[in-house]
Amino acid sequence: MFKHDCEVEIDLEYFDRCLEYLRIEAEITKMHEQAVEVCVKTMYSALSDGKYQTAYKLAKKLEGCCAFSNREEIEGCYKTCAEHGVVDALIYEMEKYIDTEEEVKPDAFPYLHQLARAGYTKSFRWLADCYSKGIGCERDSNKAERLYQEGMIFDGDEYCRRIYANLNPEIEEYSGEDPLMIAIKTIVCSINEEKVDYKRTEIAKLILEGNLKEYMPESAFAILKTTGLTYNGITEYLTGQCVLYGIGTEKDPIVAKYILEEAVRCLEYELKHWDDTMSVSNRIRRYAFKKEYYICALDGAKILLKQAKINEEELDKEYMERVYDGILDDLTEQIAFNKWSTANRLFIKRTENYLTDETSHK
Repeated sequence: MFKHDCEVEIDLEYFDRCLEYLRIEAEITKMHEQAVEVCVKTMYSALSDGKYQTAYKLAKKLEGCCAFSNREEIEGCYKTCAEHGVVDALIYEMEKYIDTEEEVKPDAFPYLHQLARAGYTKSFRWLADCYSKGIGCERDSNKAERLYQEGMIFDGDEYCRRIYANLNPEIEEYSGEDPLMIAIKTIVCSINEEKVDYKRTEIAKLILEGNLKEYMPESAFAILKTTGLTYNGITEYLTGQCVLYGIGTEKDPIVAKYILEEAVRCLEYELKHWDDTMSVSNRIRRYAFKKEYYICALDGAKILLKQAKINEEELDKEYMERVYDGILDDLTEQIAFNKWSTANRLFIKRTENYLTDETSHK
């Protein structure tokens, strides 16, 4: 038997390996399709059972899956979750009605209203614009002004600061002793971002100490999350306190321990270099807090750090070994979701009150 000139030598061993790879790939594809099918069924099951956080999480997984192309099902899930107060779903729906120039459309109002009640501080500026201009609601200059103030304090929003300053030019002449008004005056009048952030941190401190009764303690955490300061012992000390005791966020001694260790290092460094008058950051820091408070904060951080280490040892770590089987149980659900952005809902008392008042009149 003669070999034809056009025949090609084939490595049968290599060919068999290729066939095996193709077979494995086909099996993986089939398993992937089955997993997507289970995910879709579980998503609808979660919706019917009222587990909207779980449903939203599963919809997000489907959105990033190339094997699932039914966008309408995902959008329907997001809308249902938003209607039932899932913050991330509300944000997703809200963003559809705010264009690139941040002009708010009327359809955004109900989502912004729910987000503000849930303590999502970035919604304050847009909801304030709605009340100020009558976008999707009746005009209400008082609500608009309060929301501009909340956005300025809690989110550090420069747009809110400018608008609030224009609405309250007399704030520059304030000479009273109210600690909140003194802090607001500094924030409104200052063009130095670090000085503003230190004053916002001071407001958080006053809230945690119970000296600003118009705000709930949870509100302090909203401020601390958005401060632009780095390597600042006071902010880390206050944040560690919130995380350790679950003030405005989930209790987490492991995270608290890390934050408080940083707080101790920062406070020791800042006190060591307290008299370094050549440092701009030192001058700004001293503008907000006295040295005595730094000393007290350092002692407090060390005490809280010891407590965090004790609590860490008592944690049940078995949840790390749990296996996701298609339906998230309550504990796994708590761990899986971003607890820093949604946990405990940052109810800011004054905002909550006047937004609730509005709904009660309808």
